[in-house]
Amino acid sequence: MAPRHDACCHALESHSGLEVVQELGQGGQGLVLLCTDQETNTQRVACKTIRKRKLTAEEHFTDTQVQWEAQVLEYLSDIPGVLPLVATFEGDDTCFHLLTAFCDAGDLLAKLDSRPPLFKLDDREAAPIIASLARTIARCHARDIMHRDIKPGNILFHHIMNGSDVQEAVLADFGLAATLAPGETLCDCVGTPRYQAPEVIKGCYDHRADIWSLGVVVHVLLTSTLPFGMHCLPRDASIRAIHEAILCNHLELDAFGLSSSAKDLLTRILCKDPDSRLTLDELLCHPWLHLNTASDLVTDHQQIANVVGPASTRITSQKCISEAQSVMPANSNLQQMNGGKLSDVTTSRTDAAANQENKMLDSQPAPKPRRVGMAMRRKCYRRQWANALPENIAMVRAV
Repeated sequence: MAPRHDACCHALESHSGLEVVQELGQGGQGLVLLCTDQETNTQRVACKTIRKRKLTAEEHFTDTQVQWEAQVLEYLSDIPGVLPLVATFEGDDTCFHLLTAFCDAGDLLAKLDSRPPLFKLDDREAAPIIASLARTIARCHARDIMHRDIKPGNILFHHIMNGSDVQEAVLADFGLAATLAPGETLCDCVGTPRYQAPEVIKGCYDHRADIWSLGVVVHVLLTSTLPFGMHCLPRDASIRAIHEAILCNHLELDAFGLSSSAKDLLTRILCKDPDSRLTLDELLCHPWLHLNTASDLVTDHQQIANVVGPASTRITSQKCISEAQSVMPANSNLQQMNGGKLSDVTTSRTDAAANQENKMLDSQPAPKPRRVGMAMRRKCYRRQWANALPENIAMVRAV
């Protein structure tokens, strides 16, 4: 591990009771580490560690955004297919830590990159993944949360059972998420350029931009290329060149040998006019999904062994502690964060209660996050958790 990360790793181990096992990756937002509980040495979590000097030095990344991502994960923690948050805390004055469940099967981008050139999935391999993601995104939208950065690198997989090939697709990285009520629009151009919808580029968009991004993922899975001629651009192409390709080029599908139902789905989901674009409800009812998804297969837990590697372990922790009040399903074997240390408080939830929550997702509205202003040219939001909570959701205040 690089020496510059040693201080953050030492602080993490000193203040959390976790042991750093290995580095999983790093990017502009921070370092991602695989950690285990020092006492049991079995419970594994992924830790995004961000040095605080980056929080103030980088124009588009603030500590408010980190807190917002944690609060969004708390708010969506009872939705199947959303990456479970374990804890958030500041161990010292140098680093901020965001702990999530460890998805042992990696992300979709890495899996596709590990395949031979021009590798693509067939309809029966891709459809279960897309069905699961569509349901997750629909539930997020029902809570007035828009992801805004849907792409293969933010789609993770983990095994449902140890030793099983049955996988769950998990949507991760809600750092760019925004609250968006019906009828509202956003204007800031954020996300990954190659997955941005035309209306995002133009500066006036709503939740339907997430559907476009999911459509680009479908195109990548079925053709191994990006749509609208973006695959012809160099990897270091300018954002302007990428945007011009999205806005000006036509969708070409004839060269890929796609099924008629796949062509129809891609044509409708990658429609540049959001008013004519496929909705998530229409996507979930589309023949392409029904023809290629087993009738007895629950779309939230899909058989996708051809995409992911050998089985390992499943993380079931879903516990969130932050500086603000937090909402979470009490379903964790990890101990609760308390003043930067691990305490002995544990909570549990029955399967019956969890199933009841899932049944209520589409019928019971959740409390809506509240917007509080601008920070570093980026809209930042905070969540007030005090009201209208289901009885089986725990309230915890960090000490």
